[in-house]
Amino acid sequence: MKQIVAIFFTLCLLSVGLLSGCGEQSTSEKPVKEEEQTMKKEKITEQDKIAQIETMLKEGLRDGADVEYDEGKKQFSVIMTNDKLKDSLNKIKENPADKKWPKLIKAFQHLSKQIESNLAKGYTIRLVEPDNKEQTMLTITDGKTTYDFAAQ
Repeated sequence: MKQIVAIFFTLCLLSVGLLSGCGEQSTSEKPVKEEEQTMKKEKITEQDKIAQIETMLKEGLRDGADVEYDEGKKQFSVIMTNDKLKDSLNKIKENPADKKWPKLIKAFQHLSKQIESNLAKGYTIRLVEPDNKEQTMLTITDGKTTYDFAAQ
């Protein structure tokens, strides 16, 4: 449960950073490690963890996004619904050199690593383009970027 709080905190930083474009997020590795141990001791099913992560993703983005999970692909798709978040992503699409983009990637990578440590390897986070749900801006699996629209 403590790990879910860490994920929530990370997502709060992500949404605030995306909206404000402020400095680097700072996190402590020690509490994350302790929280990971607590989660491993608790007998939570994989389905429970998936549901908790979906909830935390939504709450972390201050209900400014929908999250869909594709079990076959082991993929969480983040679909922005908040107009300000959508506008920020559209500005990044127009200008991939925007300084917010690397910060956003870093936040999603951190979150992906947390998911990997609490579920298993092979789970993907997909950031959906704001105006076209079929298009992808970013995918990250096990903390590594596997697709970045700006690098294409």
